[in-house]
Order: sequence, then structure tokens, then C-alpha cells
Amino acid sequence: MAATEVMVGRPCYEVEFSDGSTIVADAEHQWLTETRASRRSPEGGSAVVTTEQMLATLTVGAEARANHSVRNAAPLRAPDAALPIPPYALGAWLGDGHSDGARFTSETDEIPGSSPAPACALRRAGRCFTP
Repeated sequence: MAATEVMVGRPCYEVEFSDGSTIVADAEHQWLTETRASRRSPEGGSAVVTTEQMLATLTVGAEARANHSVRNAAPLRAPDAALPIPPYALGAWLGDGHSDGARFTSETDEIPGSSPAPACALRRAGRCFTP
């Protein structure tokens, strides 16, 4: 696996997964995929293809069935640790947070109320929540 700096002025594609989530990927981004043929073959197997190559072979057959599948990453397994911020609160902050302070925006009380246990005290300030 390799990482590159953010590149600008390059052809990109919006990639939508079967769960409805989307990302924007460079035309040359490399994906480890299984094709419909490899999934049906006893040998199986995956291949590395670029976003552009995947687009060119996106569907197969007269019924235009989805050709490529990308496996979900396994969850991270790590020993328990004392964390400076509860994981759910961190996820909410990363997803809907503000870079200039410890707050996030939510239209409703659903996100701050979804934590399995009170992670930290939240104070409502308009549509923003702050610990």
C-alpha cells in the first residue's frame, strides 16, 4: 500500500459502493477487486485495476450486472486504551465537526443522543454542540 500527496488537475471519478457511500477517486487510483468471473471461478482471485479500468469493465453480460467488488476492510483490533476523547465523540467531530474548536453541528439531537453511553457532557449552542 502506498500513499501520495493530494494531486490537482487530474481526472477523477465519483465511486459509489453498494451501501450508498461515495468517494472521489483519481482515474489512476488502484483497487484490489474481484470480478464477476473470478467470484464464480473455483480458483477465485483478485486483481489490481485502476478506477479508469474498472469503469471500462463496470458491468458484464446482457443484463449489465455489476462486475467489480471491493472487499470491506476488517475492523481495527487494538488493545483497550485510555483515550483523550471517546471514539463516538471523535467520529461525530470528524464527520460534522469544526476545525477551529471542539464542536460539531447537527440539525437534530440524533447524533449527540446516539452515543451508547454519555461520552462527554454536551452543551447545545444553536445547531452546534460543544463538550
